[in-house]
Amino acid sequence: MLKYVLQELAKKRGKSIDEIENDLKSAEDELYIIPEHLKVKRRNSEESSTQWTTGIAEVELPIEFSHASISMTMMLISTYGESQSALHS
Repeated sequence: MLKYVLQELAKKRGKSIDEIENDLKSAEDELYIIPEHLKVKRRNSEESSTQWTTGIAEVELPIEFSHASISMTMMLISTYGESQSALHS
């Protein structure tokens, strides 16, 4: 049935069946073309990695958190140093 319709269109327009099929395919292909204003612009990796932090506000923590962090770090350093010296002895 489709072949018959294409033949009749070709006769009516004075074109060959191949030309009609190519016109139909190109019209269908145009449906899948993304307009320029909808395309996603590619960004470099440095821009992408820092962009997600843009909306995050920095919050000042109380001094107790700083002291607790420092003391915990010092304790871990000393236990790590002790464990390394025990391994090498």
